[in-house]
Parts: sequence; C-alpha cells; structure tokens
Amino acid sequence: MKKRNVEPGAGFEITDALRSVPCLQGLSAAALNKLQGMARHRRLPRGAILFREGAICEEVFIITGGKVKVYRLSPDGRQQTLWVLVGGECFCFAPSFHRARYPGTAQCMTEVRVIELGRAPLVALPRSSPGLAGAVIGCLCHRLTTTASLLEEMSTQPVRHRLARFLLTLAETRGVKTPDGILLDDGWTHDELASCVGTVREVVSRTLKQLAQEGLVRSRRRCILLPDPARLEKQLRLRRPAKNPLS
Repeated sequence: MKKRNVEPGAGFEITDALRSVPCLQGLSAAALNKLQGMARHRRLPRGAILFREGAICEEVFIITGGKVKVYRLSPDGRQQTLWVLVGGECFCFAPSFHRARYPGTAQCMTEVRVIELGRAPLVALPRSSPGLAGAVIGCLCHRLTTTASLLEEMSTQPVRHRLARFLLTLAETRGVKTPDGILLDDGWTHDELASCVGTVREVVSRTLKQLAQEGLVRSRRRCILLPDPARLEKQLRLRRPAKNPLS
C-alpha cells in the first residue's frame, strides 16, 4: 500500500477547516485545539482511494483542495456517483458517530489535500458540547432525505432532467458568477458527468449538445456555462436543488 503524504506545517489550515464544519462551530477554542492535535493533513494523488464501500466508518474527512467522488458499483460493474466533493466540504461526519459503514467508495478525481480525523475524539465531544449531538442528528436526517430524493429521481426521470438537475446543483453550490452567466469550471469530463447522472458519456454529450442548441448551456473545454439557470430550471420544471448532503 502506498504511504500517504502528510502535509508539513498544516496546523493553521487544519484549524480553519475545523471551524468551517457546521457541526463543530459551537465548540470551544479548547475543544477545537484538542481536535487539531489529533487531525492529520494529507496529500493524495489522483486515483487514490480514501475508503471503500462497506468498510466501517472510522474517520471524518475535510477536503482542503481538489475533488473527490463517492460512488457505488452496480451489479453490472458500472459506477454510479453519489456525490462529488470539493475543497471546503466535510463528509462522513454523521456516520462516524455510530460506526456505520461507508455508503460508497471515495476516490480522488484530482490531486487532493484532505484532513483526516479519527472517530474516537469526535465521539467524546457530545459530553462537553451537548449541542453537537443535535447537529449530527440534523446531518443524518438531511442526508437520508436527499438520498431518497436521488434514488427516486434516478429511477423515474429521463437523462435530460437528471443532467439539468445536476448542473443546477453545481451552479448553486459551486458556480462562479460571470457577466455571461454561471460558470462551472471544476473541469468536468463527460465521463464524470455521466457517472453522476447514471448514464454513459455518449448520452451526456448528445444531451449537452441539445441543451446548447436551445441556448440553455454553453460548453467549452471542460467548462460549462449556464447563461440563465432560472430559465433552465423553469423549462424543465425542476425543484430548487439541495446542497450536498454528505456532511
């Protein structure tokens, strides 16, 4: 097994990252400092596996740079991406409290910098911070609701709907405002988009071309522009997309 690289001099970044996690924002400075001393900041190459589906959840991850996908394999071996996470996002926080199993396999889509925090210090926190338990329950409820919505959409909606919904989610949570619209510049390939919406690359390419012909998107070298997200949402009769649930 390849040894993961520990980032030197990462204390300041670890502190900032811990403070950014919603469930930890109510902790005292002393509690945060204790967590910082137990956290590890690592750098992983593209393709590295953070954890595998079905393994017991022993760590929480906070991404400080790069992009990670969490996916499951269908019976025929096809990847179905559940979530894609980027810098600033935390995941596997709630399942770590009751040693649940990881919901999928997490793989680095780019070089990734990530903070890893073992479950043991987190489990002890509710004794000194009762509000933390309520926050974790809230995370679990939100994840269950949005996962149920995802499963329903995958089984009942056509690819055009699923792709548009996914693009709108990206626009709301990670899009960059420009004079021409909302830019998605995370470097998405058509293969990656296909994995996220449960189809194949050729279908995504064809659907993006159709949306472009209708003036709903503009595609250029691993960037996608939504000139008017509200128009896309209205035309496809989509509900407002939820933020990433894997927290």
